[in-house]
Amino acid sequence: MNVIFESGWSWQVGYAFVSVAQFLLFIVLFMTRGAWSAVDAERAEKHKSDDQPISMWLTLRMPFVIIGIVLFILVTGVELTAGHLTPTLFIDGRGLDEYLIAGWITFYWGSFTIGRFIYGMLGNRNITQLIRFSGATLLIGIALIWANPSELGNFIGLGMIGFALAPIFPLMIANTERVLGGHLATRAIGIQMVGASIGFSVIPWIAGLLAEGFSLEAIIPYMFVLGVALITLYELQRVVALRQQRAEVFD
Repeated sequence: MNVIFESGWSWQVGYAFVSVAQFLLFIVLFMTRGAWSAVDAERAEKHKSDDQPISMWLTLRMPFVIIGIVLFILVTGVELTAGHLTPTLFIDGRGLDEYLIAGWITFYWGSFTIGRFIYGMLGNRNITQLIRFSGATLLIGIALIWANPSELGNFIGLGMIGFALAPIFPLMIANTERVLGGHLATRAIGIQMVGASIGFSVIPWIAGLLAEGFSLEAIIPYMFVLGVALITLYELQRVVALRQQRAEVFD
């Protein structure tokens, strides 16, 4: 969009571009619909034995699911806060060039694609190790922007945040299915998606309130606290999952 504006075109051109991209995506999904149906059939067959109806309220009472909701709130909240509010910090708070920051934010969202491609090749065999590594990378990236050593340091920090966040969302979904299995996992993931929607709206809003009440620099320590909470809650969820698995074995 920034390139479009700099070229003298109107904002409608940007929307036309997005419209064409979405249409091409629809064509690709339509042409590959048979492959998606095969995956769904394979998953249904795999979990056929444990695919029993389970009450939504019973699912909500599970500590694993409750913690998962908060985790999704934090993950999506940090994603959007970094993508939408750090430009304001860099431009209005630190006086960096708007066109430069537009490129940075493009790279930030692009790092999601790069990160998910790389982590996708690794598979989900080591979910715990991957999430721990991503959490540590996230905190280092936020701390780098907090320290504000240079323009390059800010750029590297932003890229690290995007790369770190890229796999956490899909890995947590895979972890829910691995721990709960079958119909219960489907219901739990649906509930956790509600948490993701809350995170998209509430977490950046609170960041905006902090920036207005204190300063734009307050956004970064706020994100750091959210990152620490994310890592801590994941470890707590892991303990809960292990206890649940032990209880099932003894039952």
